[in-house]
Amino acid sequence: MKKISTMLFALLLMAWVMDVGAQLNQDWKWQNPLPQGNTIRWIKYWDANNWYAIGFAGTFMKTTNAGVNWTFHHKAGGQYLAYTGQSINMYDAHFFNQNTGVVVGSASVNGGITRTTNGGTTWDTAYSSTVTTGIFYQVQFLNNNVGYAVGTVTPKIWKTLDGGITWTGITTAPTTTMYDIHAFDTLNLVVTTTSGNVQKSTDGGATWSAVISTGNTSINYKMHFTNSTNGYVAGSGGKFSYTTNAGANWTLMPVIVGTTNTSSYYDIAAVPVSNPPVNLVSESFDGTTFPPTGWLNTQISGTGLWTRVTAGVYPTCTPHSGAGMTSFASYDYSSTTTAALISTSFSLVGSPGVKFGFWMYRDAGYSTSADRVVAMINDSASATYADTLGTINRSKTLYPVQAGADGWYYYEFSLPGTYTGATNYVILKAISEYGNNMFLDDIAVFKPASSGSKVFLTGDAFYIYKTQNNGTSWDTVGFLGSGTTQPWTNTYYATSVSASGDTLITGGTYGLINRRLSASNTAVFTILKKAGITYDVWAQNSSATGLILGVGARTSSTVTADQVLRSTNGGLTWDLATFPTTAYGYLNSIHMINDNTGWACGSNTSLFKTTNGGSSWDSVPTPFTEASKILAKVIFVDANTGWVFSKTSMTGDSTIIKTTNGGTSWVKQTIGNALTGSGAQIYWADFVNANTGWIVNYTPRPYKTTNGGATWTKDSIVDAFGGFMYGVEMLDASTGYISGSSGRIYKTTNGGALWDTIANKPGGTSPTWYGIKFYTPWVGVAVGSNGMTITTSNGGANWNLQNTAGGTMYNVAIVPGSVGYTCGSSGYIWKNSNLPLVSGVQNQSELPQRYELSQNYPNPFNPTTTIKFAIPKAGIVTMKVYDVAGREVIKIINNQHYNAGYQTQEFNGTMLASGVYFYSLIVNGNLIDTKKMVLIK
Repeated sequence: MKKISTMLFALLLMAWVMDVGAQLNQDWKWQNPLPQGNTIRWIKYWDANNWYAIGFAGTFMKTTNAGVNWTFHHKAGGQYLAYTGQSINMYDAHFFNQNTGVVVGSASVNGGITRTTNGGTTWDTAYSSTVTTGIFYQVQFLNNNVGYAVGTVTPKIWKTLDGGITWTGITTAPTTTMYDIHAFDTLNLVVTTTSGNVQKSTDGGATWSAVISTGNTSINYKMHFTNSTNGYVAGSGGKFSYTTNAGANWTLMPVIVGTTNTSSYYDIAAVPVSNPPVNLVSESFDGTTFPPTGWLNTQISGTGLWTRVTAGVYPTCTPHSGAGMTSFASYDYSSTTTAALISTSFSLVGSPGVKFGFWMYRDAGYSTSADRVVAMINDSASATYADTLGTINRSKTLYPVQAGADGWYYYEFSLPGTYTGATNYVILKAISEYGNNMFLDDIAVFKPASSGSKVFLTGDAFYIYKTQNNGTSWDTVGFLGSGTTQPWTNTYYATSVSASGDTLITGGTYGLINRRLSASNTAVFTILKKAGITYDVWAQNSSATGLILGVGARTSSTVTADQVLRSTNGGLTWDLATFPTTAYGYLNSIHMINDNTGWACGSNTSLFKTTNGGSSWDSVPTPFTEASKILAKVIFVDANTGWVFSKTSMTGDSTIIKTTNGGTSWVKQTIGNALTGSGAQIYWADFVNANTGWIVNYTPRPYKTTNGGATWTKDSIVDAFGGFMYGVEMLDASTGYISGSSGRIYKTTNGGALWDTIANKPGGTSPTWYGIKFYTPWVGVAVGSNGMTITTSNGGANWNLQNTAGGTMYNVAIVPGSVGYTCGSSGYIWKNSNLPLVSGVQNQSELPQRYELSQNYPNPFNPTTTIKFAIPKAGIVTMKVYDVAGREVIKIINNQHYNAGYQTQEFNGTMLASGVYFYSLIVNGNLIDTKKMVLIK
């Protein structure tokens, strides 16, 4: 992770605040970053206002007002129904228009290909396949029907003939991983692979031949062709190559200046350009100085040099243009007199295809006299050893013969490709044969007008690289916001460019999306306060819209102390707390005694205290003798009594300290006098009062104290679990919960005499549950790996799976009013305002006796409404919305597993027009009921 400004970032409120209500189809709403934090892998610039983006965890985003607001969801790739509930990572997309498109990604669900026909509102599986492993990296369409997708799946290439609805594997494809494909037609295909290889087929994929770019052993991640012959590949190792013959041969270019061979490029964008001619040398002899400045006029033999004249005799003529021309007086000079007019020097570095041209007056007089001009080039200012480009006779009856009247004729020569240096000269060698005089005008060395491409490479954290000469030279294109609007940057993976090449949008890690209109007009559309892991979160109990604190790791280990993220408005906006700049470690735990006073602890045996609601923090000394302990948990039961626990044990030191005077002094405690070993390593703790509390340790087992930590007794668990216990939550001295690895959640109802496993949880033994929190004896939340959250409203008897569509979550905080906050990897924080409200045990008689779909409320609505439904037993639930013509417009719930009970679903109609709609409840494929609702905007 890289910081844009080295100054400590003073976060300011943005001029705009992202509409978090545009997050569709999930209760957990992003709080940091905004609008969302999943990596962007594909982005599309339709016009100045309309942009699309695709990314990890099924992310689909769109804006219709140039990024001011975004509508997005995380269902573009389907779901892992039986396990995480999270959509798959998407890597590429192709949209035929703003309504219809195909996305590809991980093949673990739905075969890795899904399709939309309503602008991304809903997505359908593109085909049924036995493919359940691997990744589709790229998709390319030849036309509206024929398309190809490649990746690590088997076989490595798949083809569609119906616009992406169904797909068939090409079993004759090479077996190595493929990263991109280009189809010129249904026969001629080119794919990129590993080790710098490109493979070609001329028979639709039946047979293949390898084309190796000499010196390139990198992975070719991306390929782009601008026409039927010219194309580019780029990838790892800072490598970039181009072809001018449809991929038959590739030229590897040097690593871009300012980058290294460790750079990687993940996307290539290109737009056609028309390049006007560029003069390297231009002389019309209008000035009176002769030879012109920088030119030489040298005698080779005889007596007679080039001169400047304003009018000609023998023959009579005037300049081709302007006020002057150069003349060699063959009429006056004796035969074999020669002289050389030598141009000023010019560079040919990075300039292939340069021409040398001039105008010559030719007449028919003295037709047997071969007065002539020899056009030459040399890398020194001399005609000696110069290379001849061509000879033009003065008489138009001699070579090259001109049938027209006496007058000015233009001649042009291509400079040899062997001249590529910085110093070159063109030479006009005049040879007299005692005929008429010779006149030249408007001499130029120039790059001809050409049509080419602006090529943009994406992969850097700070720049996009642009070339207009196939990689001979590169320009850096900056796109980042200022240090105020964008404090952090990281790898960017995708760029889309306007047709003119003047505007680009780019996306990458942490959901970063940027736009560039010009060097001085850039914008960032992602609010990313910090990207270091957030391990713990605390929420103010007095209000659901109050103080929120998240603690964790620094975004960068060498730049800034941003371990504490702080909101004073329930997560709408965030600031960084003032933290000691010498505190380089990370924080694992936060505990606030009240709204002002609190504690945090973490690595490097660090303990901190705040007295102003987390706005600033001060270091507090501890009696630990080891400076490298990882302090896992801090907890206070009142303003005076608290404990700090370490999950690393050190020889001769304890892993528990206790204070009874608000942290003024501390005493050491141990578990059964153990100072070393796994038993002393404590992962989490919870106390119900100053005497009674529990810890979970590395062994893994829970321990209980009834005397304020003076002694600890090991509790019993129902199984012989050998994994990890990460969290413990005690509701009172009798009832509590433990969360851990291998899907473990334990519950005790007898004060720890026995901890029993809770069954009937989504994911079985697969997830790791890091944090668990209950806000009544029956209603609680557990969070863990793969963005998974599960909620219960009946004390763990049943659980409902939800997913944040983010990374691993480490802890959760709940405030009254059914509002929860969870935190995790990459600084992610989410908010859920719809946690279960059930406040008592829900026994079997309280479960619904039949399926039921209730009328939405409010109705009419704008833009949100609530829909309640009931299912008497667990099942796969889908809820669809139709317009008055019976066309499906959106899936509110798409094949999600629900446990038996009364359910509440919020619907956001932001993407729909005003009108009458119908919503249907479908359980296990059976239609339960349909009701009408009215959206009025």
